[in-house]
Amino acid sequence: MTKRREALIVVSISVFVALLFLLAIYYNEKTCMLDYKLWDVDTVTVGDFTVETAISRRMWEEFQPQTENKIADFEKHLREEV
Repeated sequence: MTKRREALIVVSISVFVALLFLLAIYYNEKTCMLDYKLWDVDTVTVGDFTVETAISRRMWEEFQPQTENKIADFEKHLREEV
């Protein structure tokens, strides 16, 4: 009877350790995901929200004769084209 008790204790401890290990892995995975999201938010730059577009020669020449505020006018023109 003592061998069975010893085996039961060993198996119980092993199952408990395995559950603790799974819980530690789960906790580590979730905290890593949160840390990654926090890092991503902390390292946002303007470049993450910019778009590169090609401007054809015809489009630039069509825009060229407009008024003095060229940046605002070009933005307006680009919005109309797109």
